Amino acid sequence: MASYGVGDIRNLFNAGSDATKARASLIRLAIFVEEGAARHLLEIAHQYLNPNLSTGMIHVESFVKGGEAEINTNTDFAIIIASSANESNTLYSRLARQNIPVKILTDNTGKVSQVSLSSFDRLNPDDYIEFNAFEGNISEGLRSIGLWMLEVSPDELELAIAANFPFARKALAEKIVKETSKQNALVGGVTLVPGADMPVMTLNQAKMVLQIAAAYGQEMGPERVKELAGVIGGGFALRAVARNVIGVVPALGWAVKAGIGYSGTMAMGKAVIEYFESGGSLQGIGSKLFDAGDKIAHEAKKIGAKVSETAKEKAPLSLPFRKKKHPNGEEEPREI
Repeated sequence: MASYGVGDIRNLFNAGSDATKARASLIRLAIFVEEGAARHLLEIAHQYLNPNLSTGMIHVESFVKGGEAEINTNTDFAIIIASSANESNTLYSRLARQNIPVKILTDNTGKVSQVSLSSFDRLNPDDYIEFNAFEGNISEGLRSIGLWMLEVSPDELELAIAANFPFARKALAEKIVKETSKQNALVGGVTLVPGADMPVMTLNQAKMVLQIAAAYGQEMGPERVKELAGVIGGGFALRAVARNVIGVVPALGWAVKAGIGYSGTMAMGKAVIEYFESGGSLQGIGSKLFDAGDKIAHEAKKIGAKVSETAKEKAPLSLPFRKKKHPNGEEEPREI
């Protein structure tokens, strides 16, 4: 049985503190509105592109000529709300030359075909995002913006992006879950000391939950660390399943532990995302994690039983490795 000491709890406190600090990182968004832009595009920008925190700074400027718009070189992201004119392309080129990530919002990407893309520096049709008021594709467009922000930003800004722009939260949470699952698969596959992987995996899961909570704007104080007992409990269940399977199929031990470490963490992460997506708070996360741990352990046991049964069927009790002779001259197969 692995034990968790003061150092482990301190690590959780530190993880919560680090996530809180990262969420409060300063980010700067510039929105440029071309004269004549569609009204529904302005409404989308007003409703969804206003940062939620005071550390999310926004600069909004209208322009008629793209070459005259003011550009702050410290800008982290720029979004151009385009009209039917082509001045947005000129501004795009200026921003690109400053190495500022930029997207153009339009009500009709078909307009791009009317423009000679080769005449504008670095202009890429993929940098146009269409928001058609009549097709209800707002969620899809916002997800594209969120994925773009996370892709072009340094890791230290990711939590701040999610905290300021809810449409980026699920994408970041899924990224955190995938990375943590890979880490736990590696821990389960390479750990040489029996039982040493248990605290590492479960603490990774706890940190994963804290990061997801931060992405969803949850307040994290010391009193919330105890809610993560569900993560530890789920982790113990998974490790117990792995030990039972390894006891039956020793040769497959590392593969089984790596697989359970990955799939178990992935399933737990998905449960946490679903919980926060439905409006849950960090205060009640413990019970959710206990339920998730039970379900994951149940599934892992079924996998383990299947692996064990398959291994038994494929491993004969005796193999004709080589023959040995009795004193009477008869030969018999030698068991391995």
